[in-house]
Amino acid sequence: MENFTKGIEFQEYCKSLLQKLGFTHVELTRLGGDQGADILGTYENTRYVFQCKDHCRKQGNWSVQEVIGSKSIYKAARAGVISRTDFTPRAIDLARANYCLLIKSNDLEAAVERKEPFSFFISTCSFPPALQMEHDYDVIRKYEEVKRRVGHVPQRRDF
Repeated sequence: MENFTKGIEFQEYCKSLLQKLGFTHVELTRLGGDQGADILGTYENTRYVFQCKDHCRKQGNWSVQEVIGSKSIYKAARAGVISRTDFTPRAIDLARANYCLLIKSNDLEAAVERKEPFSFFISTCSFPPALQMEHDYDVIRKYEEVKRRVGHVPQRRDF
């Protein structure tokens, strides 16, 4: 029970840091059955899901896999893992390939102290060049918007 309480406290702490960095509509997911996401939040009209890990050893693939899997369930465009510790090389590779943010909580704390917006904070993250491509959820959302606007299944000329 102690780890369970400690995990909730860490999630609450991460939620408060995200709010201080400019996130709006920040909420914790339900406890148990959260489908791999602990925090949902919006930053500059972009929905994020975060997995929070308060462990003493490096975070591996599992936490990255969980949060990537939760993106579609929570209709989020971006995903990230917030941890008190570093990440394994394999977790870093998996995160980079899936444009998943890997964030140490003390880096968030430092950004809050420097009064940096979250956009500045994530500008230092490195991803493969394909990042310019939009995420599936963004593409699907735009497709549905065009479909509603034109009133039929969009053709190439409708875009």
